[in-house]
Amino acid sequence: MKNIIGIFVIAIAFCFLSCEPVEKRNELTMNAKRVTDAEINNFLKVEIEQRDGKNINFVNVDSEGLKALTMFEHGLGTYIGKKARIQVGIFPGAQTIKVTILSPDGHVDTREFPINVEECHDVATEWFLLCGALGEKTWTWKTEADPDCYGMGDVFTDLEKPDTGAPQGPGWWVPAWGAGVNELEWHGATMTLSGFGSTLTKNKTDGSTESGTFSFAMNYIDEDDEDNNVIVTYPKFTRGDPENKSLATDGPFGRFYTRGITVLNGNSFADDDSESPWKSWAEVYQYEIARLTDDELVLLIVDMKPGFVPDDEGWGQATWWLFKAVD
Repeated sequence: MKNIIGIFVIAIAFCFLSCEPVEKRNELTMNAKRVTDAEINNFLKVEIEQRDGKNINFVNVDSEGLKALTMFEHGLGTYIGKKARIQVGIFPGAQTIKVTILSPDGHVDTREFPINVEECHDVATEWFLLCGALGEKTWTWKTEADPDCYGMGDVFTDLEKPDTGAPQGPGWWVPAWGAGVNELEWHGATMTLSGFGSTLTKNKTDGSTESGTFSFAMNYIDEDDEDNNVIVTYPKFTRGDPENKSLATDGPFGRFYTRGITVLNGNSFADDDSESPWKSWAEVYQYEIARLTDDELVLLIVDMKPGFVPDDEGWGQATWWLFKAVD
């Protein structure tokens, strides 16, 4: 993991350098200097906020005085930049903020700042929906969905059957009808989301595990909008007929991101000729949240060309994942 982080930071530096003319880039390389320990100690600041005399779950980071790239790893993810106010946890407890410093000459330094969070404020409700009241929640496949809980379907698939209200999933091409699937991550497999470190762990049917991290961004329906449209839409479309059930009127909306891991069977069902950003069976690390409750997590990706907007008929191809909370 440390090597991956180092490579990731250095890659960012090369991105900046590659934008410079060759002459300028050579000059930067020749004049590159390593930041000193004294400069790091003087200009790198990580300060936990206090409220009513208690440490809270927000940290102010500042490296503006350093002529270097900085990356701050914390309990809810990673921040790459110079100055920010960061929410670092959703539960009280001790943690360590790790800072990686990349000098212009390519040298990497690290610093660690132990903190102790005594109170948590402004925690998004979705953290508890995803991770549970105690900080960890395990999810598995919603096998009750007919014809299946994973696969290709209409982008506006109804999640309940109109006539009976029974769970419904994608119905164009699914494992129940012979579509390919990774059996180690299929029925019987689970994934655990933790608010401690924002980790996602896949528990496979052979007893093995695989871990990475996750994050999310939520947005909501504007209740003041009589047409019930979404303020910032994920996905970037709504169904034209408001009388028809659609993702745009079906609960909280958001985007779910994974890093170093996918969700269970996190592969696209897109056709290779669909102009989708994802090709057939490609690993997916960014999903749309179609539904999120205490008991359900429904994700999808739109397997169409970028900028796709369906007409009022609502047709569009998507890959769906339907999960339920483990009791």
